[in-house]
Amino acid sequence: MHQHLTDLDALALTVREPRSRDYIQEAIAAYRAGAYRAAIVATWVAVSFDLTIKIREIAVDGDGQANEEMAAFDGWVQAGNQGKLQEFEGKLLGKVQSRFGFLNAQDVLHLERLKEDRNHCAHPSFYGDQDLFAPTSELVRMHIVHAVTLVLARPPIQGRVLIERFMTDLRSPAFPRDGDKLARYMNERYLDRVRPDLFGRFGTTLVAAVVKPSAEQVSSNDVLLTTVMAFARTRPDAWRASVVPGIPRLIEGLTSEQLPNLFRLLKAAPDLLPLLDAGTLHRLEALIDTMSERLRQAPPSLFGGEKSFTLSATEMALFAGMVVPQLTDRLVAVFEQLPRVAANKVLEEHPNRRFLNHGYTRLRTARDFRSAEALYRSYIAPLAGMMQAEDVPALLDAVMSDRQIWDATDIRSQLASTARVLLERGEARAADWERFRAFIFEKGVESWYGELRVVLHDGGVVEWPETPDADELDEQPE
Repeated sequence: MHQHLTDLDALALTVREPRSRDYIQEAIAAYRAGAYRAAIVATWVAVSFDLTIKIREIAVDGDGQANEEMAAFDGWVQAGNQGKLQEFEGKLLGKVQSRFGFLNAQDVLHLERLKEDRNHCAHPSFYGDQDLFAPTSELVRMHIVHAVTLVLARPPIQGRVLIERFMTDLRSPAFPRDGDKLARYMNERYLDRVRPDLFGRFGTTLVAAVVKPSAEQVSSNDVLLTTVMAFARTRPDAWRASVVPGIPRLIEGLTSEQLPNLFRLLKAAPDLLPLLDAGTLHRLEALIDTMSERLRQAPPSLFGGEKSFTLSATEMALFAGMVVPQLTDRLVAVFEQLPRVAANKVLEEHPNRRFLNHGYTRLRTARDFRSAEALYRSYIAPLAGMMQAEDVPALLDAVMSDRQIWDATDIRSQLASTARVLLERGEARAADWERFRAFIFEKGVESWYGELRVVLHDGGVVEWPETPDADELDEQPE
């Protein structure tokens, strides 16, 4: 018995709310004195009071439903409306489960038993004149333990309801977009208030929203991805144990339109790549082949030249599949057949180094200055941020291949911009650019590449002092 009393004393110290602690300590004192019915009544009072305080706590944090609940409650208190207050108490457990998610079904089962026993204790006539309710010490102690562990010691931790509110909150313009800020916000406002047993459901809800977004969630795709990454990083155990194992079942239920959304998920969590089984890969390959066939049958442009072809949203999303090694060759083959406008849109949404070689090939086909400039802007400029030093020789070879390219005005500024991006990332090798400088010097147009000279010379890549008479040259070819 002494060990039990000591345990209850220690348990009481874990109660968050001081006033709730007073009530439960009163219950413990009654339990020690053998006043078991009084102990059960005091325990229920502690629970109902503490749950009400929790609703008020999240109301202060801005929860709309909690605000409404507390406004009504305070009005009944002020008016002395005992009937409404008793109704509030009677529905309290169901309300905190369904509307606020503080309790799960098992929690409510234990606490409903406490409430029922409290009614037996407070209203003995309910049990009959000859047979009063006589709780055992073990039953009382169980109620006290459940009251503390399920309610009093917990912060206003919520479940399904809080997850639903999070999904609504992330569509707000005020929702953080930065990864670190978002992670802090998600933890402090949501995850720290979700019962640990619901972490898995929280993460699964996020993943489902990425691959099967509702109409309202489509506009929040980017922040959803950032949120998935933040969840996997801050709750790695729940991610691995509860979320990842359920993803294959989620994949099985995806439609053809939803299937490319997997690539967005893989971008956020590359470790999920092994979850793509052979059946899923075959479905994706079939979608790519269908796109390829539609492209093959596309009619020529009314004005001649390239085909008239526009990628659907699903087809565009397929190019995010460049993150899957088994699909890259198929996607590159389709990309190389796309007309310039469609290809440029792919590069803007899904840039990938594997597309560079096709860009160099297209640049070499330039018919005139303006064509060369358009091809560079469409195929090469969007990939400048992904280029590596090893890509530069092929780029410069393409530029030097024809006067229509190296002699075009906009090519000079575009090349300077590309060099600047490479230099900022430490991807500029002196030998490559020295070779290009020798080429334009031989062609007699070195002074026309003043912007490139500044980038390379000031960046310490190429010793390229200014040509003395550069300012005197008024005439430039084209």
